[in-house]
Amino acid sequence: MKAKEKARELVAKFHEFSGENKHYNKTQWDYAKQCALIVVDEIFNDPIYKAFKIEPKYWTDVKNEIKKI
Repeated sequence: MKAKEKARELVAKFHEFSGENKHYNKTQWDYAKQCALIVVDEIFNDPIYKAFKIEPKYWTDVKNEIKKI
């Protein structure tokens, strides 16, 4: 999955969870984006992620795409 697709998927999941999936609500969408950004930050801070020195480019790209949405 490309970074842009993953970014949209994460934000959409949080937006759907907010109960506002049938109508666009900017405030709920902004909260969904913030939640998705928190998830990506948690991935960066995960000890396993750090231990295996996984290339951060993918998740950095996902984070950048979330910010663009």
